[in-house]
Amino acid sequence: METLLYLLRVNIAFILLYGIYHLFLRNAPHFNANRMWLLLAPISAFLLPLVHLPAAASLPSVIELAPLTIGVTGNTAMATSTLTPGGLLSAIYLGGVLLSLIILAIRYMQAWRTSHSIGDEALSFFGRIVIPADVQDDEERSLLAHERVHATQGHSFDVLFYELLAAFSWWNPLWRLALRELRTVHELQADAVASTFHPDYGHLLLSRALGVPATTLVNSFRSSNLKIRITMLNKTGSRFSGVKYALAIPVLIGSVIAVSCVRHDDPLPP
Repeated sequence: METLLYLLRVNIAFILLYGIYHLFLRNAPHFNANRMWLLLAPISAFLLPLVHLPAAASLPSVIELAPLTIGVTGNTAMATSTLTPGGLLSAIYLGGVLLSLIILAIRYMQAWRTSHSIGDEALSFFGRIVIPADVQDDEERSLLAHERVHATQGHSFDVLFYELLAAFSWWNPLWRLALRELRTVHELQADAVASTFHPDYGHLLLSRALGVPATTLVNSFRSSNLKIRITMLNKTGSRFSGVKYALAIPVLIGSVIAVSCVRHDDPLPP
């Protein structure tokens, strides 16, 4: 039960950190900084509950519930079975994690097979890059540059990292939303490089915008966030966009204090 309470604090911290990103940084054209924030947010979320501030106020002690005992009595023997709320929650949680990991493994194998077949779409999966056979000249160079950014910057590792964390926090949909944001940042990073290889990169995006399943693990040139990608192509950083990162700092400090106010020496239910 103590582990479940720790994971609950982790998710509260992650909600606060992602909330800062969504409010202040989401539309800023600083793609590398946004990627780092989204990658460091989960790591920070796991560390923040371990921070113990001396001035943090303690919460009231947790009320311990008596175990629920189900017994069957007979003339010569009595069989008893004890089921605690903590044990039931742990079983449900572990069942959800196991199911999520199985689904992830299946999707991983599907992505691996997709990355080993040449189709009509440019894509990458870890270090493997696939380019359609029917492209050439500027289009070929742009697609190759786009997928090379995904491969060289390790975007597939980012996705797998988030997928694993989402599996262990399957009950919190915010991990999936954050992963969607991270994948959008990946595309924006790749577009920024690939656009230098094509005279009309926005037109190229539109011409190849047929879409792929949102659950895929491969990094595909096509994506459902086309409007954002085209908008960001011509968006440059401003003085105000840099101020957003400065404004996020006091909010981050407040989040640390909020999470740390939960004392770790509180009695825990069995």
